[in-house]
Amino acid sequence: MPQRSPNHSIEYITKAVLSWFRMTDASTIVREVSDWNNDSWEAAMLICYTHGVSPLLAQRIAEKGWADCFSSAFVDYLNNQFDENTSRLNRMEKLIKKLEQRTPEGVSLLLLKGSFLIRHVYSHPGLRPMADIDMLIDAEAKEWLLRAADECGFMLYAQTDEGMTLIEKRYAPSMPAPQDGNYFSPAVGIPGERADAPISIDAHFRIKRTLRYTVYDITSLYQSQVNADYTGTSKRLLMAHLLLHAAQNYLSRCIRAIQIYDIALLSQQLTQSDWQFLHDYMNRHNYGHFCYAALFHASKTFTCGIRDEDIEGFACKRHFKRQLRQQNLFTLSSCNPRPLSIGDFLRWTQTPLDIWHLVIKQLADDRKQLVVFDTSKHQAMVRPARLVRLVGYLAERLKLCFASPQPRESFICFRQAGFTNEHVFDR
Repeated sequence: MPQRSPNHSIEYITKAVLSWFRMTDASTIVREVSDWNNDSWEAAMLICYTHGVSPLLAQRIAEKGWADCFSSAFVDYLNNQFDENTSRLNRMEKLIKKLEQRTPEGVSLLLLKGSFLIRHVYSHPGLRPMADIDMLIDAEAKEWLLRAADECGFMLYAQTDEGMTLIEKRYAPSMPAPQDGNYFSPAVGIPGERADAPISIDAHFRIKRTLRYTVYDITSLYQSQVNADYTGTSKRLLMAHLLLHAAQNYLSRCIRAIQIYDIALLSQQLTQSDWQFLHDYMNRHNYGHFCYAALFHASKTFTCGIRDEDIEGFACKRHFKRQLRQQNLFTLSSCNPRPLSIGDFLRWTQTPLDIWHLVIKQLADDRKQLVVFDTSKHQAMVRPARLVRLVGYLAERLKLCFASPQPRESFICFRQAGFTNEHVFDR
């Protein structure tokens, strides 16, 4: 593994990379990167890959004529990523069309998230990396999907009550599984999108996310507004799904810049009635502050033209708005090697009742089994074994809060490239 010596922290480089999406003065960029060494530029490549913005930045540099402002290796990497991603998404599009052709009458096949965005929102498919193909189908149609996928060279990999994952047969567990190294771009030798990277299908039976102590399910919203065309779901529903997905990623501290850009780009295509629907629905279900956070960071990171009234329409307390202005969202998301602590969850609470419910939810997923109702005595009774388990779990969580920093999964590609925890934050 190479010994890295970037002359700037990954936190600093992340801020710089994302600032280029709003910057208009090339001379400012030249001054900012004039002292970057090779390791700093390779860290910038990894940051672009981690946040899924390599193709977008390649397009922006080409449009602005900024290629001379950056390292030639960095520009070559971005252009390579655009080409590789375009080729990979062409493979995905062919697969989607094959499934469409095999869709029988009466079966709804709804594209979700990136799959829908690439077809109907982005100007070019190569601009948006996509890990897998997300779709919503009826649970009753899963046998049809398995047969259709089998004809296209895919097989079942995992299944739950909420959906199933299909993978290419050539990457089946009985064959040599693809390792991290398979995703390394041969053009530059560091992680990146590859045209021949494995494709998977995530078929969802339901669209739901757990935020704090509440499970939000918007499946019925989709099903109630499906048109004859399988892409007939409205963009307001797509925005609701993206905001819900972003909210869960905020809580797990794994938000990516491309997810915020999706929201920024889609916001330009919403009508006033769409915004009114979102304000009413999100506030009624008490997660308007998550929506506020996503739109706030979208407006601060990208030039998207979101109106202040569209952001302020989501209910959000004043102290929470102050927190949003103080924290560096993206660095803490994909580059932070520290484990998630209870404090990270409490940051997203709104009331003391939120805190109580949140702690109970996080400390014991089986909290409903902690107390049982004795029908003979007409009273609730605590199960001692469950109580011991809860106390033990609490102790483990508290130890985790004070544990030494450990690399998170999202930091793996940095570690593989020779960057360590000491390279993350400003020193």
